[in-house]
Amino acid sequence: MTGAGGSGPKVFSKVGIGLKGSQIQTTTGNITLTGTGGTGPAVNNTGIKINSTRIISQGGNLTLRGTGGQSGPGIRFDAGPTDPAAVRTTGHGNILIEGRGTDGNPGLVLSDSLTVAVQDGVLTLAAQGGIEISGDPTSLDIHSDGAGHLVFQPIDAATPVGLGDGATGNLIVNQSLLNQIRGGFSLITIGHPSGTGPIDVRPFSLNYNLTLQTPAASSLGIQFNGSGTTNLYGRNLTLNSGGGVTQGSHTISGGTLQLLGQGTFNLSNANNEFQALSGNVTGNVNLSNQGALGIVSFNNGVNGLTTGINTNGNTLILSLNSGNLTQSAPIRAGSLGLTLQDGSAILTNPNNQVGTLAAQLNSSRDLQFVNNSTLTVGSVNPTGITGRSIFLRTLTGDIVLNAPISGVGTGDAIVLVAENNFINNYGPNVFSTPNGRWLVYSTDPNLNINGGLAGSEQFNTTYPEPALFSGPGFLYRVSQAPPPVPPESQIQQDLGQEIQSTQLPQNTAQVFYFPGIEIIRQQISTAFDQGDYNSAIKLLQQLYSFEFGEYFSEFLSTPGQEGLQFLDIDQIKESLGRIAQETGQKPALTHVFWRPNQLDIFIITPQGEPIYQSVRVPQEVVRRVIAAFNREVRDPTKTNSQSYLPFAQQLYQLIMGSVDTELQARGINTLVFALDQGLRSVPIAALHTGSNLISSTVSDSPIGRNGQFLVERYNLGLIPSINLVDTRYQPLQNASVLAIGASKFTDQSPLPAVPIELQTITQLVGQGQVLLNEAFTVSNLETQRRRSLYPILHLATHAEFNVGKPQNSYIQFWDRRLSMAELGQLRLFKPPTELMTLSACRTAVGDANAELGFAGLSLQAGVKSSVASLWYVSDEGTLALMTAFYDQLRTAPIKAEALRQAQLAMIRGQVVIEENHLRSAGLRGGLSIPLPQEVQPGGGRLLSHPYFWAAFTMIGSPW
Repeated sequence: MTGAGGSGPKVFSKVGIGLKGSQIQTTTGNITLTGTGGTGPAVNNTGIKINSTRIISQGGNLTLRGTGGQSGPGIRFDAGPTDPAAVRTTGHGNILIEGRGTDGNPGLVLSDSLTVAVQDGVLTLAAQGGIEISGDPTSLDIHSDGAGHLVFQPIDAATPVGLGDGATGNLIVNQSLLNQIRGGFSLITIGHPSGTGPIDVRPFSLNYNLTLQTPAASSLGIQFNGSGTTNLYGRNLTLNSGGGVTQGSHTISGGTLQLLGQGTFNLSNANNEFQALSGNVTGNVNLSNQGALGIVSFNNGVNGLTTGINTNGNTLILSLNSGNLTQSAPIRAGSLGLTLQDGSAILTNPNNQVGTLAAQLNSSRDLQFVNNSTLTVGSVNPTGITGRSIFLRTLTGDIVLNAPISGVGTGDAIVLVAENNFINNYGPNVFSTPNGRWLVYSTDPNLNINGGLAGSEQFNTTYPEPALFSGPGFLYRVSQAPPPVPPESQIQQDLGQEIQSTQLPQNTAQVFYFPGIEIIRQQISTAFDQGDYNSAIKLLQQLYSFEFGEYFSEFLSTPGQEGLQFLDIDQIKESLGRIAQETGQKPALTHVFWRPNQLDIFIITPQGEPIYQSVRVPQEVVRRVIAAFNREVRDPTKTNSQSYLPFAQQLYQLIMGSVDTELQARGINTLVFALDQGLRSVPIAALHTGSNLISSTVSDSPIGRNGQFLVERYNLGLIPSINLVDTRYQPLQNASVLAIGASKFTDQSPLPAVPIELQTITQLVGQGQVLLNEAFTVSNLETQRRRSLYPILHLATHAEFNVGKPQNSYIQFWDRRLSMAELGQLRLFKPPTELMTLSACRTAVGDANAELGFAGLSLQAGVKSSVASLWYVSDEGTLALMTAFYDQLRTAPIKAEALRQAQLAMIRGQVVIEENHLRSAGLRGGLSIPLPQEVQPGGGRLLSHPYFWAAFTMIGSPW
């Protein structure tokens, strides 16, 4: 529809299009109104005048273009409470309301009782001459019924724009207008898409994501003027300017700050409070912030993705009054200057590209920086680097020092790792640390330019591949490494006498490069997809080493090696082959890696090519199956049912269904599992073959007992990662046991079968010592281990792997709880402990940290192997399993075989409760052990249900 107001002598109205009490509606199409007000004198020369009219499209676009005539507004809406007006579209339909006022009149006049609404489309209010609200502004409703995009823009690119009360400009969006925005808008944009005019911003409040744009190269920029605070309530702010950004005493609070365009972006008010930074600009950036800040990738849905922050060769200066500076996306800048008053800078993205770096941190905070090009330490703002501990690495290029690096406070060390060479242009005083320690690694030390620097540890040592480094995030920590395991001859000399403690070696700093969880998981996925299995297996070891090292906050190393090593497929095959020759048991290393919609099953055997299978299944489906399986198999009230069976069979099909036949063909009889997070607390022994292929859909319908449990087919073990396991074989046929525990507790339920358990175990092993109740203390344990060699340590007591860090998990001694974080202090590696058993522990279901504690038990304790339970098993079930296990341990070639035979005895009914006795026909010609009255079931009981045996898991070396 098009209309013009005409010209001529003075009349009352020369409206281009006038609608009153009308409705224009379409179900699918677009509606366009174009009106031009008349010329010559008139009371009303409005381009389009809409009075109590509804204009509606079901999914189409609505366009209203009005140009005022002589002294007239472009578009005017009039309405009242009883006669509202509306412009509305649904679906992805857009609305454009564009008004040009003349002779100082507004482009748009919006009345109260007006509703302008989109669903998921774009609503644009464009004006020449400004936007005016008539009547009660609180009755104006500008909203989105979905996730629409609202735009306020001038019609002409050069028009100055104002935002907030008191702002100047020809198009002003004041606080009153902002207050009328409602609904689910995903983004508000203010400014012209090719703007050159300035945007004057005064303090305002808005609870929506916001973009300010004046992006043309000749733009006059964005200016945050006035005093006060702009509050976006955690929402994101995009500043797209061709003329930079300036800021005075006007502070800004928001979520992610995205910077786009060119010029100088000066946001140096110390009271700014953003959560994250992203952007791509051609110019210098200076940002000050009140709290922690992350460098991220960001896309507001309109302006495109920015990956980290890129100044295109210019300078980036970041100043934080508090909190850490971290990143999930790279920094690319010619120069980077950092000032952190009370936080660390952990900037370890492998795609960082910074030319010159300078940083000022306080005496208790650290700098970790990884760069993918030559890095120069120089003068930016500040000069040089100061902090507690400093770690710099270049993945390509040199490290060049044109300014000093100082470790202050309790500074542990300065560690520099150059992919190429180290060049010291500053001189012999370039480093200073409280303890005088610094380390330099480079590809060829002979090509280093030392600049008179001398005396460093490892100064002329080529860094190992991969470089070793330990600590949170990227893992930088100066740490104590455990002493090496003494040779067998020395162990024998220590028998029968007080074993003297040895002093741990001096603190050593090493470097372990880790690019971050999400990056390495993506690298693993890519390696599997491309068939690059050698890279995949090394990356899996790197991922799991990092996860366990982070959880235990400890320096990890590969047993029998110097530092942390990542084994390739041939090295693993060689190790598996050696174990097969020594034990007569043929093992396979099985990795299960978890993607959002796929399981990757990767198995290495002593001979033959690795086995790889991908199983397409949504992660949420697998989680539901695991949760249902754990719920049913752990329930002591369901030991007479097979409610666990459908879930056990589904998990078998997902993990083993596609590979089991090939494993059998290769003669594999031992499966060693290195499982991804979310899978480590699955009682893997109770997976069940079923008799048919089971789909991935969760079903409560039982399938039947036909088939076998996985433990009926293989010896089983759980490891944190193959490079963290001591694979050296030591038979236990003549080993002695230190059997300790408690039957009563002050604040936990009693374990009345423990005295019989300890006595029986000691008798079955044939030699050992028992410490019960009052004698079961940490100090007594340490004393006994100093006096004699006990390759087996059995603890019959409560233990918990709880949510959170190792400090939250514990083993209950008579006198106190020993946290898992303190477990290493027992120094069970000196003399070596081949096997540690926790017979009454449980693990929190569904918690990643609790899983790490359980799967990393041997690692944390410093023992070669552990047996522990995922849930509390009944006293009689525990006694039955432990009795059978230790009996088998005397003859079984490996520990996992002893556990398997004990579990098989329970599955097959060879170990049962009869007449309040534990009876076993297969043990030493038959055993009959009377049960304490507290645990007598009052009759017979079969122990074949997996509740009684599947919780017990071999952790660490199964050999």
